[in-house]
Amino acid sequence: MVRRKKLGRARRNCYISAPIGTNIENIRSSLLERKVQLLLPNDIDDGRDLYTNVLDLITNADLVVGVLTRERRSESVIFELGQAVALGRQIIVFAPPKSGSIPFNLQQFLVLRVSLLNRKAIDFAFDQVLSAPSSPKKLEKLEAHNAHGMGAHIDKFLHNVQTATIANDGVRFEKIITQAIRESGVEFAVEAPLDNRKVDLVVWSDIFQSMFGHPLLVEMKLKLRCEEHARGVLRQCAQMTAESGSTWSLLVYGDGPSMTKNSWASIAPTVLTIPANDLLNKMRNQSFVDIVRNLRNQRVHCGIS
Repeated sequence: MVRRKKLGRARRNCYISAPIGTNIENIRSSLLERKVQLLLPNDIDDGRDLYTNVLDLITNADLVVGVLTRERRSESVIFELGQAVALGRQIIVFAPPKSGSIPFNLQQFLVLRVSLLNRKAIDFAFDQVLSAPSSPKKLEKLEAHNAHGMGAHIDKFLHNVQTATIANDGVRFEKIITQAIRESGVEFAVEAPLDNRKVDLVVWSDIFQSMFGHPLLVEMKLKLRCEEHARGVLRQCAQMTAESGSTWSLLVYGDGPSMTKNSWASIAPTVLTIPANDLLNKMRNQSFVDIVRNLRNQRVHCGIS
């Protein structure tokens, strides 16, 4: 479980998420002038990896500022904002004045299309935000349209998975499974940034938070060539889960050996497993969250996934 470490709170704490090399000096100085304490990765340095430290900082933050850029360098920012969404943090997003469309899941927050050199606009924005009560209003839950399954709509995903498997297209396979999970009614699902990818997908849900204390990590593999390869992938997933500070992860795979025996669970006790076709077929009548919850309960009570 993420530890909430006391950092000597000022009026408010703020974590800034921005691509490396972005000039955020006006944002930083504006916040400091308003007696807002900035949370930086070196505030928590106890030997853990960057992902875990950043999650702790977002947990301790009252306000999270996301900075999007015109260049395709904002994957990590969107990923970290997803964490802030799941934790119910107050969010401000800065975007270039003439940038493209804002990701749909961020449009519900305060988005400012201003230059990072426009200090007056930045000051005005923070004055408005910081005049609100310290405890941010709890975000309304996104409507889970498919809480009882996706019905016949899942057929297209089954067909596309079969096509990707025949073509040996692992990238396409990952995109299909990711899209299916997103359409299944989860609150938030974000692909990890490619430049520091330890996991393919991170899925947030109130139920996952209550069960695990963390979002669910999802790894996807088109093919597990043999039992030895499968064991190696399971060990990698277990290591990824431990390093990220999470409790459970899910491995979704296309072709590969069956993993229903207790001996498989003993290799990676924290990694739930399911073939892609089984997952999609279950999603016809069940939500993704319920499927994962059942897998976890089977593992805990029976020792298998």
